[in-house]
Amino acid sequence: MRFRSEPDGALIWELTARREDVVLWFRKTLSSKADAIRQLSRWVLTPKNDTREHLLEQLTALLAAAAHDDLDSFPLSTESHAERRRTIWLRFSALLSTLFTAVLPGAVVWFAHRMDPPLLADPWAGYAAIASVLWACIVLMGVIDPAYADHVDTFKKVTDALRLSKGKDG
Repeated sequence: MRFRSEPDGALIWELTARREDVVLWFRKTLSSKADAIRQLSRWVLTPKNDTREHLLEQLTALLAAAAHDDLDSFPLSTESHAERRRTIWLRFSALLSTLFTAVLPGAVVWFAHRMDPPLLADPWAGYAAIASVLWACIVLMGVIDPAYADHVDTFKKVTDALRLSKGKDG
């Protein structure tokens, strides 16, 4: 499976690109190979005594294959279609759960303000709306950047250190 930038490689690719079944097979194959490379991260998460050597061996072989434009040397994923669907479903349900957690306080505030008579008086409704927007931002930042809590902790340590140094100077 070699597609070079030379004229003969370009001609082959142009001819096969017109056949949708070949293009779909090629995409599926590349996706399976990429998934197999991503599965190497599992080795790091659950290491054994010889994981380092095997991982370096695999990565060296993959780098050499990529340098030689040899896609056939890349391994194929062993994950079944059912496992992949389950993984996608788990990610989707986790995302829905997070979005529900982010939106729920805002929905409660909105309903409390829209009731007749309103459960929240005017200044408190504004404060609650601001708090619910901040809550949604914090929850969504946790999705966008999983290390968000670490960043906040680091920021807090820096500000505390600056406060201590101001106290000593002043």
